[in-house]
Amino acid sequence: MKKESKIKVLHIISNLNVGGAEIALKRLILNSKNNKQFYYEVITLTDIGSIGVELQKMNIKVYSLKMYSIVKIIKALFHIKSIIQKNKPHIVQTWMYHADLLGGVMARLLGCRRVIWGIRNSDILSNNRGISKSSKWALKFCIPLSHFIPYKIVSVSQKGKIYHANKGYARRKLIVIPNGYNIKKYKRDSNIREKIRKLISVPSNALIIGSIGRFNSYKDPYNFILSAKIVAAKNNSTFFLMAGKNIDLNNKLMVQMIEKTGYADRFRLLGERNDIPDILSAVDIFCLHSRSEAFPNVLGEAMSASLPSVVTDVGDAKRILGRGGIVVPKKDANALAQGLLTFVHNTEDSRKLIGKIARTRIIQNYTIDNVQQQYNNLYKNII
Repeated sequence: MKKESKIKVLHIISNLNVGGAEIALKRLILNSKNNKQFYYEVITLTDIGSIGVELQKMNIKVYSLKMYSIVKIIKALFHIKSIIQKNKPHIVQTWMYHADLLGGVMARLLGCRRVIWGIRNSDILSNNRGISKSSKWALKFCIPLSHFIPYKIVSVSQKGKIYHANKGYARRKLIVIPNGYNIKKYKRDSNIREKIRKLISVPSNALIIGSIGRFNSYKDPYNFILSAKIVAAKNNSTFFLMAGKNIDLNNKLMVQMIEKTGYADRFRLLGERNDIPDILSAVDIFCLHSRSEAFPNVLGEAMSASLPSVVTDVGDAKRILGRGGIVVPKKDANALAQGLLTFVHNTEDSRKLIGKIARTRIIQNYTIDNVQQQYNNLYKNII
């Protein structure tokens, strides 16, 4: 390849709806839109999604294969084959098990040796509800193929790297590149804070504990609800903001559990949002209550927004948090509540100090520019 030509990177991902991997891909591409060394295109195995629409608005070519069932795998493979043959990417980078398997195999069959796989999990839950059954099957195929298909395997977390190496992934190929954040987007704004609070009917002097994440068993929203009940009983000035896909009043199971706490009037369910920096401006304390994560993207966002956080000890949460909050065991609502109450009972100045430490940690370790450079170096080394 001539030095003056651009490095073509074809990204293949399962979908482009809002999620950790999807957001990480969007940030990676948009942050490098002015970098003339690289040219990006994206294949989504299913639909365009809201993130795909954003990428298209930035003049990024996005292909949607609409592979909504296993029976459409063959058709999807032919589409991938056609796109690779037509565009001749220098690197094929895949995100998560389905894309790793289908995109990686097809790329190698067509002679593209520069394949990068992507791992976004730190463990697979034993209750079959952490990921789909098809994802678990894809993982089983990926384990032996990891020794032959990818040139490198990028894990978003140290925990994920160790877990997959122990599962049988090619250990020598595994590297870690974390999520990155545009720190400028997460400045606390008093005007936005008051605007959001007025919109959701929360007093200016109340404390808001925030939870952001889609409704999913491994996000464990019930752990947050149970801990909120304990906090609400001990402090009558706390409110509980929850945002994410299916976190709304249409979720009858969640609404019923909230009503059982006896403090339903303190909860605010906002559903899926595209203004997370604004939402975080209205929050005083952030809570990550998952039972399984790899690199919890929303924790980095909360830390970027100078929020003290209470997190469960999952994935790389403890490593990311540093001295920016409190770590408690997963699936322990009492411990989670006690961690939250520690910050509730702290002074405002004390919370701000911890929030400042959290933001500084992101600036020092997890900016999008830093992560972008790690990917750029990987691409250049592979070429």
